[in-house]
Amino acid sequence: MRSNYVQDAYEAKLMELGHKGRWCSREVEEGKFAKDTLWELAEFETATLILVGNHGRKGPKQDETILGSGIQYLSLNAKFPCMIIKDRKERSQKPDGCLRYGVCFDGSKKSKKALQTCLNIMRPTDKLTSITVHENGMLSDDAIKNLVKDECTKYGVNKIESIILNREGDMSTYQTIKQYLKDEAQDINQHGYIDFVAVGNQGMNFASKDSEKYLGSVANAVLRARRMNSIFVP
Repeated sequence: MRSNYVQDAYEAKLMELGHKGRWCSREVEEGKFAKDTLWELAEFETATLILVGNHGRKGPKQDETILGSGIQYLSLNAKFPCMIIKDRKERSQKPDGCLRYGVCFDGSKKSKKALQTCLNIMRPTDKLTSITVHENGMLSDDAIKNLVKDECTKYGVNKIESIILNREGDMSTYQTIKQYLKDEAQDINQHGYIDFVAVGNQGMNFASKDSEKYLGSVANAVLRARRMNSIFVP
């Protein structure tokens, strides 16, 4: 394979973007890994969002819930929003011609940032579903719905669905969300399937020992959900 094959292939795709697209590259220094260099390059280019596939050149794992070391590194050390593509989706493939974004929203600053990140990349015709697990001491259901609606109005998104979930029995917050997402993904071709799920790393209900090196339980469930495209917001 020619050494500049990747550059040629990407530059051909970027041509249609005009001044909005540009090829950037950097050699991996001795003693460093590609994943470290990737973050350094993204920081140097002041990226607002980094997009990666679910696996590297070696291909997907036999167990789809097990991630490559690079993807795990990106999710654990997020410096800015990171989108992980597991199952490519195009609007032309959707029955109604639009994509559906889901946001794990609990009213915290992290979840609000995740919501805003989603709205920033959505088209006005796309759909948004906010997913909230009701907890004692948090905002009322109506207050949660109004917060989501107000943010959507700012971005011109009006196709909104607010899902309020109640925990059953001994189920935790992340188990409740995981079950909801699992039910949603039973038929990946169904009209209402969520295409992208956004979650703030270390939201109000995320158990954490180290905010820099530990992924919250809800974020971890989303990250490992089979074929669920994910957006992680630090």
